[in-house]
Amino acid sequence: MKRPVSLTYSPKHIYHHFQGIPENPERIESIIKYIRKQGYFSRYPLKYVEITEPASYEDVVKVHDEGYLSFIEELCSRGGGFIGDSTYLNRFSFMAALIAANACIAAVDEVLDTPSVSAYALVRPPGHHASRSTYGGYCIINNAAVAAEYLLGRGISRIMIIDWDAHAAHGTMDIFYERDDVFLISIHRDPRGYYPNDGFVHQVGRGRGAGCTVNIPMPRGAGDAEYWMAWDEIVEPLVREYEPTFVIAENGFDAHHSHTDVGLTLTSSFYYEVVERIHGWRIPFAVLQEGGYTSMNRYLAENLICGLLGLERPRVPSSLDISSRVVMENRVRRQVIETIKKVKSALSPYYDLR
Repeated sequence: MKRPVSLTYSPKHIYHHFQGIPENPERIESIIKYIRKQGYFSRYPLKYVEITEPASYEDVVKVHDEGYLSFIEELCSRGGGFIGDSTYLNRFSFMAALIAANACIAAVDEVLDTPSVSAYALVRPPGHHASRSTYGGYCIINNAAVAAEYLLGRGISRIMIIDWDAHAAHGTMDIFYERDDVFLISIHRDPRGYYPNDGFVHQVGRGRGAGCTVNIPMPRGAGDAEYWMAWDEIVEPLVREYEPTFVIAENGFDAHHSHTDVGLTLTSSFYYEVVERIHGWRIPFAVLQEGGYTSMNRYLAENLICGLLGLERPRVPSSLDISSRVVMENRVRRQVIETIKKVKSALSPYYDLR
């Protein structure tokens, strides 16, 4: 049985660009063009929702400091430029970031208004490195945090954010680190010597938020098998413990093996299966796009969308599923097993994950 899905997208993202930067319009334009060409909007219950208006100031100021928002707006009004930490602005960037945030609000609204629907916000710029008062890693507005605050405003409690982008969701962590109404799980490349050099096992939250932040660093070479080990041993039990009423999934394609500079080795099947697994929880959820910077994006997005729709996994170019490791290496396996033990130990004051 095919499942209805809403895809929120804004063509206005193209106005946010900076020459020579991999976070460019083509990385998601290629997806929407491919999905349209393949007939997904006409042949299946995939609803296209075009977003042209920005998120309101009231929605974003719940997440970001007023001074920070004024700083970004002022920089853009002056024409922008490269501002450090892999982040750039032009005169349209603040507006594009606000529209991306609104597309994420629209995605969760689609799910709330029709419980049988899941949603995919295909947006840029990404958001998970933006903290309450800092930009970074191409991120300006934290889309997941804005969506989570919006959900709380609509009376939804116990929100879980699960991020499998290759880079730690340290901006999202910063925003919710001392809160227990939003639970963050970030599965990412080991941050020792790797951007953003944050998102360590010992960072589990503070105060009321103690035990509501979980970082699962993956070693170089980790792929599907290792990710499912962490998922089965940590993510699934935590979902049962926390009992979220809404899940926000932050999807990054940069953990796919085609990103050779990252060193993780996920295949396209991961992106299909991960949303299938979340569907199995029978919890309302929306997927928000984060990273992913290769020509493989359109095929990986197709796998994700087919998983959302409940379709068979699509055929893909043979190179897409040729991982750099076909068989789990003992060294990588041992590292992941050790990480899982450390995560369970760090969370032992709060949960029994034996």
